[in-house]
Amino acid sequence: MRIQNNIRGFVNSLGFSTELLLLLLFFVTLPLKNSYNSISILLALVLAFTKFKISPLQTWKPYLILLAYFVVSSLSLCYTVDLNSGITALLGHSIFLLLPLLFTSIKFETSNLKSAQNYFIIWICLLAFYSEFTTILNLIQSDQSLFLWFRKDFSYIQLGAIIGVHPPYMSLFTSYCILLLIDKISLNKKRNILYTLLIVFLLFYTIHLSSRLPIVALLFVSTLFIFRKLTLHNSLSNSFFKLFILVGIVFTLFLSVRATRYRFAEIFGMKYGSGLYIQSGPDKLDQWTAALDANTNIFFGTGLGDVNESIVESNKRHGLMKNADRKYNAHNQYIQTYVGLGMLGLFLLIGMLLYSWDSKKPFLKLHNYFLIYLSIVFLSESYFQRHQGIVFIAFVLCVIQYQKNERLSTGVE
Repeated sequence: MRIQNNIRGFVNSLGFSTELLLLLLFFVTLPLKNSYNSISILLALVLAFTKFKISPLQTWKPYLILLAYFVVSSLSLCYTVDLNSGITALLGHSIFLLLPLLFTSIKFETSNLKSAQNYFIIWICLLAFYSEFTTILNLIQSDQSLFLWFRKDFSYIQLGAIIGVHPPYMSLFTSYCILLLIDKISLNKKRNILYTLLIVFLLFYTIHLSSRLPIVALLFVSTLFIFRKLTLHNSLSNSFFKLFILVGIVFTLFLSVRATRYRFAEIFGMKYGSGLYIQSGPDKLDQWTAALDANTNIFFGTGLGDVNESIVESNKRHGLMKNADRKYNAHNQYIQTYVGLGMLGLFLLIGMLLYSWDSKKPFLKLHNYFLIYLSIVFLSESYFQRHQGIVFIAFVLCVIQYQKNERLSTGVE
């Protein structure tokens, strides 16, 4: 206890509370190596255990559906054949147990949560800038034309590789930051200019990352959110006019990034100058069909450890040898969960999103827009397969429940 008090005193002397420092460590390490972020979670757990006390069931109620998802994942090991893979996957899913433990043991002040989110915005902007700057620098140093900046070689996978984050996951972070920035828009014109510039930059970077469905989801929810914010302080006609200008800016950004244009065109079929023809839309449908066919138990699924191998074998049966050789997952979180945990797991996954929805003034709540975003992007990416995806999503869901519970207990919106 004395050591804990000394550490707390030192941290407070730096102008940070212990809780804020832990939140900052979590957000800063999230886009970095998984081990770094795991250490930040372990440090938070150490603090949680020093504060832990048996709490009434009411305290745990907001997180019960997350805990239920973890319990179902754990029970699936009973019928999983590949137990080693199952235990590895369960370690990732344990975040649905650990984070509720943190949020019921540690009182995170609203001001600390907001400060940590602000630092996260700054951090993601710096990473995005570094990624773009490094790409341009590589072009200059290799004596290549800057017109290649938006070619696929320097966009999408390569752009994310510079910072070590897969594009759909970086898009997850940038999209959340954009929604946070939209939520900050108010009557302060000077600050609104700064927020707008940051939104445009992060939007440009997200488009340059070229992850198709995350771009569609972001444009959809951000347009709705911005329009709702505009109508608070403007007439309906003025709001539509400003929205029209915004759509024009977004359309210009979209057209400027050639790699993204081409990736969208590939869905319906596109022939390149080299003669290569790509039509990825039907391929994606075939991939989902094969993944659905991988489930051998409709209600309970194949088990957490066998889901990926089942999908690989199903791809072989469906003649999708490229997908099988590369050991692709379902690229759809709903299907991935259905194959591993059956209808029971799928019900809990959808329940997480629905239970987190805030029905009081719903279209003024930024996290409601993020829930809509998640419900869309889950269609094209199995986010729970990577540390950065499952940890970030579980954290945001816990923040939503924590803040809803705080508002109910204090009566303050």
